[in-house]
Amino acid sequence: MFKAKLTNAQLFKKLIDAIKDLVVDCTLDCSKTGIEMQAMDQSHISLVSFELKASGFEVYECPKNLSLGIHIESFSKILKRVGNNTTITLKADQSSDSLGILLSNPEETIMSEFNMKLVNIIGDSFVVPDSKYAATIQMPAAEYQRICRDLAIMGETVKIIVDQGKITFSSTGEIGSVNSSLKQDNSIDGNSKIVIESDEKVEAGFTFKYLNFFAKAVPLCEIVRLNLSHNSPLVAEFEIPELGNIRYFLAPKFDNEPDEVDMDKEDDDN
Repeated sequence: MFKAKLTNAQLFKKLIDAIKDLVVDCTLDCSKTGIEMQAMDQSHISLVSFELKASGFEVYECPKNLSLGIHIESFSKILKRVGNNTTITLKADQSSDSLGILLSNPEETIMSEFNMKLVNIIGDSFVVPDSKYAATIQMPAAEYQRICRDLAIMGETVKIIVDQGKITFSSTGEIGSVNSSLKQDNSIDGNSKIVIESDEKVEAGFTFKYLNFFAKAVPLCEIVRLNLSHNSPLVAEFEIPELGNIRYFLAPKFDNEPDEVDMDKEDDDN
């Protein structure tokens, strides 16, 4: 029997909210070490993954590996019933065709139990290779969200440039252009909120709507880490304190190309 209990159900709701605009169905791969998920959007331009550590749950039991096919929209509807003090418990066994979702108050005197049908998901598994990036940028999650709001006013494509301790996001549209930038924060106490590591100038273009989708993960954490290389997917990492992380991969958009590079093509090229 698989069982996972999280006292802060709002955290789990925010996690599903952070992927629902990208993913229709996904598989939760449950093991002794925790829960993992990896899925690609329908256009194969972006991939999202998350890892939730077993130690981050109040109760976690998974004696045998178990894969659960989830329809995200259905799951999201159930999670709308989550309140500020709601506890969530997930249950399933090897022969289950549904996922048990128990929502309760901390004392478990008020409970609602849902049984959501599982779906069969047929698709290729994706292996994301470990890479060394030309530039790594750490910034407050609130700053990432602010930048996305600035960019939303202008065009559909965003150019990101990292150079000399500075990262600039620029976009041009029918009404004009915008440049939003952050510089390295050289704080005296060494606790810099903005850290930019790059040995060379890096420049790449991406479709804005996906960067904006990624901002849905901002409520989960305080820090965002962006990894960039020439002609390679952007990686946005959001650490979820004490529980795990969520990562987004976005294929680059090249000049004079109507669409982005397919993530599958990126894997083939690598």
